[in-house]
Amino acid sequence: MVADTRLTLKLTVISLQTFGDYLLKAPFFHEVFSQYPEAEVTVVTNSKGALVYPLIDSRLRIVVVDKDDPRLSLFAKLFRIPRADILFLVDHNPSSYLISFAIRARRRVGWQQSVSRLFHGPGKGFRDFYHVTPGFQAILGMILDRKRVRKPESCYEGFVELQLFDTPITPRPNLSQYRGQFIFKPEPQPARPT
Repeated sequence: MVADTRLTLKLTVISLQTFGDYLLKAPFFHEVFSQYPEAEVTVVTNSKGALVYPLIDSRLRIVVVDKDDPRLSLFAKLFRIPRADILFLVDHNPSSYLISFAIRARRRVGWQQSVSRLFHGPGKGFRDFYHVTPGFQAILGMILDRKRVRKPESCYEGFVELQLFDTPITPRPNLSQYRGQFIFKPEPQPARPT
């Protein structure tokens, strides 16, 4: 009997935002499995993400880390994650970057924010919303192997993570087209009383 020598690609995604942001990651996970159909995908998220991500794709392996977790058990969870071939940091927040130090990965891909002028209303005008301080820029340089510049006004929020892939991906016209066969099936609704 010959052993199977194929290696499974291991991907880890760190996503620690809120419910709406998790739903907007559906195109990203759809494309992950389109580009890497046999990949093992681990999502490091908080307890809110643990509720949403299995509904987006049942193949995702979820690791829950919350800010109230004791530090020792938090790092123990992170060290138990298998070494990733690619680590995607899909959010731009310091917690995600700090957690990424504890996760072993061959390659790390994430956002190196650019100066982006967003209009915040007539009274506030344009504000520099995504500027990165020089100290944080240096930290990002140590963490990330592949940096992407995110200009949030350049594409719809649900499709911005598609810019993290090496090959350009043309988004589908709307989010509803990212429902795959591994998405959670809605429960049948009871008949309404007449």
